Amino acid sequence: MPPVLRPLLAVAVCAVLLLGCATTGEPVQPSHTEARPLTEPLQQTFVPAGDRLSTVAVLVATYGVNGPDGVLRMNLAGAGQQREAFVELSEVDDGTWVRLVVPPIEQAAGERFTATFRYEGRQPVALLANPHDPYAQGQLRPGGGDLAFEIGHAGRLAGLIGALRRIAGDFGANLARDPLFATLWAVSLLAGTALFAAAVRSERRTRAAGTGQRSTATGERAHR
Repeated sequence: MPPVLRPLLAVAVCAVLLLGCATTGEPVQPSHTEARPLTEPLQQTFVPAGDRLSTVAVLVATYGVNGPDGVLRMNLAGAGQQREAFVELSEVDDGTWVRLVVPPIEQAAGERFTATFRYEGRQPVALLANPHDPYAQGQLRPGGGDLAFEIGHAGRLAGLIGALRRIAGDFGANLARDPLFATLWAVSLLAGTALFAAAVRSERRTRAAGTGQRSTATGERAHR
């Protein structure tokens, strides 16, 4: 490995050690094993990690009919706010993500939201779901489990700030709750710091040796 890359590798290792101690907590639930028909409203609850909540995406099943003649509607409620959105499914293929976008909800982080989905159309349409409740902070009603869903924020900076805030909270909670975790993290951090310091020293020695060789070569040419 080129010496110049060693400090960068050490920084990357330290970052992985820190980020690996917590999750962003942003709701993303992509798994699914069944389809829940939209013959009645379906409700999915969730808790965003960031502010400016603006998008909820779901996986739509059209039973092999691409571009059904119908409309998917969403009512989003939480944090004292309520938003509505709809998407015409005429250009939607079977088993694809459909994003419903609403005006941003500013103070969304840590609040519980309910997204209610309704379908208006002649062809049957369903939302893909997992009945085994893979997302612990929310639930699909009726029937239990969770929809396959993900959320988005208006502006990447807002989402990043929310994620970093959740990382800090999860990390502190893990340290306080689990002494073994705290010990392992401290040892890992020390090891990462030592790796970084060793890489910096190696880089300095390499540069010094290169400078010395160039100086010697210059002196020899001057002597001749």
